[in-house]
Amino acid sequence: MPRSFFSIFIVGIISVQCPAFAEMCDSACVFTALQKLYNATGGYNWSRKNNWLSTFPAGQWQGVRKISSVVGGPYYSITLEKNNLVGTLPSDMVFPNLWHLRIGGNKGLTGEIPSAMIGNSPHLKRLSIREASFTGTLPANFFNLSSLESFEATNVAFSGTIPTEFGNLNELKILDFDKAFHGTIPESIFGLTKLEELAICHNPNITGVLSEKIGQLVNLKKLAMDSNSLTGMIPTTIFQLTNLEKVELQSNFFEGPIPFTIGESTSLKDLRLGNNNLEGTIPQALFGLSYLERIDIKRNFALSGSIHESVSDLANLQILDVSNCDLYGPLPTLSKILTPTYIDFSENFFSQSIPRNFLGSANSSSFIKVDLKSNLLTGVVPSSLSRLDYVDLNIIENYFV
Repeated sequence: MPRSFFSIFIVGIISVQCPAFAEMCDSACVFTALQKLYNATGGYNWSRKNNWLSTFPAGQWQGVRKISSVVGGPYYSITLEKNNLVGTLPSDMVFPNLWHLRIGGNKGLTGEIPSAMIGNSPHLKRLSIREASFTGTLPANFFNLSSLESFEATNVAFSGTIPTEFGNLNELKILDFDKAFHGTIPESIFGLTKLEELAICHNPNITGVLSEKIGQLVNLKKLAMDSNSLTGMIPTTIFQLTNLEKVELQSNFFEGPIPFTIGESTSLKDLRLGNNNLEGTIPQALFGLSYLERIDIKRNFALSGSIHESVSDLANLQILDVSNCDLYGPLPTLSKILTPTYIDFSENFFSQSIPRNFLGSANSSSFIKVDLKSNLLTGVVPSSLSRLDYVDLNIIENYFV
């Protein structure tokens, strides 16, 4: 038997009949990958590094978790957030069984995301690099990560336009980046039907109109596109997403009315549309959304009309801010709201007197701030407010007796 064939035969026998051999090879690969990460990012100065580069199994190194219960494993999760990592990620790090990589909060991490490192981690499900100092663009093979479910890059200064290739990442459930990229939001993102959280915010260089195709995100629970430079009307399809719990569209340049479809968003808890150019009246259907805890539509100077008394039926409402609009008529009683914390009707044209049972069901021991300044209110402050132990009431610039 030729020697080369004999060697191959023996190695084949060992790898088939001795699982420990495969495990030993896997452990060596993991050790080498983690060693490269440690050396490249100043591991000796990390805040938490117990057992790193020791003889303990990698799954016992601080911030490393071995996941053996999943088919195809073992996989590894690395969590080194806010751990004083400094330097660039190693381009020669080979870690095929890397599942989660969470290295956010390390502002000393610089440079670009290495293409080779991404290419050598095909099973990656979660990548969190928020609050780091990476620059440049995402490598092209990033968009081949077919298992990726979460990408979080808050406060990472990626350049260029938002890549249309995000639409290739069909397993994404969380897509979160702000202060990154520029230009318009590609419609391909709205084809990611598994998305539960979409956050593209705090970037005045994000422009254009928000497409009605956003209504394809049927599993969406959180939408945050605040503090950009988006224009046009708010898509009506947003409020037809029945799983949606939180909408943050404040501080843009949206115009037109609050969508008439808002009453269809039956899971909505948090609505923030302030600091836009919205006009028309507040739809009464908004006040039929019984789960609402926060309504913030302040500083829409052309938003006019009165506030329907049915807002008082929102027992879970904690924050109501309609300040600096063009609203008028009597104040609603808010008599069924149980745990309010912030009520702001200031800088409007509300008239008549404060209702006698204003905040009549509010928890008397809770701290509540109520701002009614700069309206046309008259009469006296009702005794219902005096039963509240911790109320901060601002009633200046009115016409009280």
